[in-house]
Amino acid sequence: MSRLRLIKISTPSAPPTNATELYYDNATGFLVYIDSAGVVHTLVSMAAGIAAARFVLASVPLTDGATPALDASLGNIFTLSAAGDRTIAVPSNPVAGQNIIIRHYASGGARTLSLNTGTNGFRFGSDVTALTATPSGKTDYIGAQWNASSNTWDVLAYVKGF
Repeated sequence: MSRLRLIKISTPSAPPTNATELYYDNATGFLVYIDSAGVVHTLVSMAAGIAAARFVLASVPLTDGATPALDASLGNIFTLSAAGDRTIAVPSNPVAGQNIIIRHYASGGARTLSLNTGTNGFRFGSDVTALTATPSGKTDYIGAQWNASSNTWDVLAYVKGF
């Protein structure tokens, strides 16, 4: 990640309505925003007791195979083009409250994606209880959030057929 060079810093209680850009400055550990006049404002220090949420805009391709590895430190959106039925490995390197999306594309036939469960794995609730086969040539989306207190990725969303 590139570092943001801070020129002028203030510490308001809330961002003004003219905030146009939001950045994490990995050199200082501060979440900052830039107002419409180009002034950089410190919003919050991630080192001051607030969980360092992770959000990376780039999509991370997963390597197709029986058990694709998912390193959560690489991003938030992961894409798998599956040439067979697959089981996502227990994701590594989560951050408390981190959200991820897995885009599962069925290549060359209907494909079933499974998620490893148990400690550090995925956990289903009463609304989303399991995944079903993805039709050939379609993409399904699975959304999950890292729950540090239970050491699981809670599956929050499942949308099919794109």
